[in-house]
Amino acid sequence: MTKSYRVLIFCSSILALLFSLPFPSPANSQDRFLENGEPSLGAPGGSFYPSSPTRYKIDLSGEWSYSTDGAKWHPVKVPSAYDFTETVMFMRSFEVAPEMIDKWAFHLVAYGINYECQVFINGMFVGRHIGGYTSFSFQIPENALQVGTNNVLKIVVSNRLNAKSTLPLRQQVGGWRNYGGILRDLYILCTPRVWIDDLEVRSSLSPEFRTAKISVVSSIDNVLAEKEQRDTAGVAFFLASRFRFWVGLYDRNTALPVGKSAVQEFSVAKRKVVRLESELNVTNPKLWKPESPELYELRAYLLMDGTSLDEMDFNVGIREITIKGSDLFLNGNKLFLQGILWKEDHPSYGSALTYKKFEEDFISIKNLGANLVRIADHPPHPYILSLCDRYGLLVMEEIPAIGVPASILGKDYFQEMAKSYAKEMVLRDRNHASVLAWGLGDNFDSSEEEAREYIQEVRTAIETLDARPVYYATSMINNDIASSEVDIAAINILTQDVKQFKFKLEDWIQRHPNQPTILAKFGKAVEPGNYHGYSDPMSLEAQARYLIQHFTVAKELRIAGAVIASFADWRGDRPIMTVDLNDRFLSTMGLLSYSREKRPAYEKVRGLYHNEKIAALTMGTYSENAPITFVLVGFILLLGFAYLLKSHRRFRENVLRSFLRAYNFFADIRDQRILSYFQTTLLAVTVAITLGLVISSIFYYARGSENVDYVLTHFLPSDSIKEFFSLLIWHPFKAIVYFSAMMMAALVLLTSLVKVFSFFVPAKVFFYHAYSIAIWSCLPVILLIPVGMVMYRVMQTEPYTVPLLVLSLIILLWVVARLLKSVSIVYDIPAFRVYTGGIVVFLVFIGIVLAYYNYTQSTLAYYRYFLNYVQGTS
Repeated sequence: MTKSYRVLIFCSSILALLFSLPFPSPANSQDRFLENGEPSLGAPGGSFYPSSPTRYKIDLSGEWSYSTDGAKWHPVKVPSAYDFTETVMFMRSFEVAPEMIDKWAFHLVAYGINYECQVFINGMFVGRHIGGYTSFSFQIPENALQVGTNNVLKIVVSNRLNAKSTLPLRQQVGGWRNYGGILRDLYILCTPRVWIDDLEVRSSLSPEFRTAKISVVSSIDNVLAEKEQRDTAGVAFFLASRFRFWVGLYDRNTALPVGKSAVQEFSVAKRKVVRLESELNVTNPKLWKPESPELYELRAYLLMDGTSLDEMDFNVGIREITIKGSDLFLNGNKLFLQGILWKEDHPSYGSALTYKKFEEDFISIKNLGANLVRIADHPPHPYILSLCDRYGLLVMEEIPAIGVPASILGKDYFQEMAKSYAKEMVLRDRNHASVLAWGLGDNFDSSEEEAREYIQEVRTAIETLDARPVYYATSMINNDIASSEVDIAAINILTQDVKQFKFKLEDWIQRHPNQPTILAKFGKAVEPGNYHGYSDPMSLEAQARYLIQHFTVAKELRIAGAVIASFADWRGDRPIMTVDLNDRFLSTMGLLSYSREKRPAYEKVRGLYHNEKIAALTMGTYSENAPITFVLVGFILLLGFAYLLKSHRRFRENVLRSFLRAYNFFADIRDQRILSYFQTTLLAVTVAITLGLVISSIFYYARGSENVDYVLTHFLPSDSIKEFFSLLIWHPFKAIVYFSAMMMAALVLLTSLVKVFSFFVPAKVFFYHAYSIAIWSCLPVILLIPVGMVMYRVMQTEPYTVPLLVLSLIILLWVVARLLKSVSIVYDIPAFRVYTGGIVVFLVFIGIVLAYYNYTQSTLAYYRYFLNYVQGTS
């Protein structure tokens, strides 16, 4: 066996040894379903096709079958959320009785299927929907159904997102978990063949709130054309009939009528929608407000020839929201919003929560003293709006345009998707008294002109449907140019320092003197179970203290409101680096844990929201010390290298000649002068560990940086690698071991590249040459040993951070220059050709990598967004 192969085997053994060292494996989610499966009929699902005495619902919850390949089918309960990324086929059968075919019109109603779905009934394509958290319905063609129990419903669901053409986009750090599946209620709604399809309810109050006018715009639809071939007589009967329509308002406590519209008569035409406008007046109305959420029951009646044909009932609240300058008013009273951010996620159900769990969460939010819930990221389950109506919680509801670069915001296709999403959100929820404002997104790039165009387009689409205020939330305080296009200036500030927080908030208020300012998100992540006192920045006490201090500042500055992030922990879709957790997908900003266990911050916030005296928090005795690992490893490296210099004369001479007479040294390598493989390999190991030490120090210093987290999420090849990396950097010794192994692999790769390129030159280059020049070119790296020992501690003093990084970069550039020079000597070609070739190869490589990332992840757009974001938040 040659020396070359012995060296390769030795290097491989080192790599195998390093990678075999124990390290906690990443908590990768397995292919699993989080099942709800509970029947939902009878539960108040809001104004989206509420239950009615004239209608019938075929419940589709319960047992289904699913398949990912179309061959093997497995049982699953619906609603449910699957916790993996895949296209999944769902199938079940349902019954249609003989008398139903001629009596009803059929509609498939889905409250939420994520992200994209296609629906088939008995093999017939019924419809396609994009958008996982808006509700929708499809008219079921009558020829798609058959009498009996053999009707087969098939729904093909995909939850795949990408970085440029889905809403939401794939790139998210700290976002929500992209669960797939039939997440919410699903049923077949059976209505009369002529039915009330939609009601739009608006209320207006007299100046002194003594009277209220309720305006109702109704849509009456029919399926008469579909039945013409089978039931001509029946169709003729409907077409010849006279229909009457009226609306009544009833006191929910006494069931007594408080207002009634005039009765309108009309006739219908085949498949033509009839739109009717009704009005009714209420004297001394009970106004809806968080302190007393008074609701009325609105009933719309459709009669045919004096016989009740269809009825639609739901709750409405009478209230008036106005904006005057920088203040919000509800029913003429100035409003201060005490808010909480809520995510639709639960450890047992994912985003397919049961009605019971929904109610438990919102009872806790009400008991907290909050009067506002920001439903982050996407429209919620319709039941949430019903709960907020009943409990007196205002709602900020938004579409999932999150972290979108300006160049994507400006695309026509993206704006069309956003408008469609916003319209579905508004049409479903506009009759709820609890909805305060419509959100256009969160932390998209609002620093460029494309943001204005996006906002104008989506806002116009919303304003055609509803008159409530419009907002978007941003962190770009310094360079936002678009907030003047909306009604509410909403700002996210996650700065930990109170003085800096106050400065940023004051700056934002000064920029928007004629708009209400809402602090749309502020909060602090913690280490669960850390009760070390607030001197420990990751403790539960530190979270409580942070919220007390920052909420107090917000209230003192008399802004319109503040929203704490968040009610409970949630799982995201991308691994998080900034907190030391075994589950890297868990965002731990909640007043409650993921399993809904209350933290100290919950009681402190409850005291704040109820204006109670806040008990003192434990300070603790925390003090951060630099890990001794960096110093110990560096010290051992220095001792080892010093020993090699002292005990091996030839090694010492080679080191000196390599530094002082590099040309002669590499010329000797070219001429095959004896150079010990063993000493070269020892140098390789020393260089690899030194680089591992420096890299580990840098990332340990940057482990809490959200900006570094964002960049790594974008550029690391996969979430599993990012997850492993995020676990690794919090453990210095293991990080040094693994980064050293990576550097050793890089040196082996470098050797291989030098050997491969040698085939294109006349000189005969052996593995000996390639290995020697690759390793000895890296000799200056040993100068970084003392730097790596103290780097973490020194970088904590801000003025020294950049100089240390520049010094490290200079040494690496020195190594590159030495490598190119040694290659020119060994290849026996002019140096300028090697330098030129090296630069070309480097640029081509970088170009290929960037082209790949830009094609798959829109890297250039996200890079520009990142720069704008950093500038806007610094």
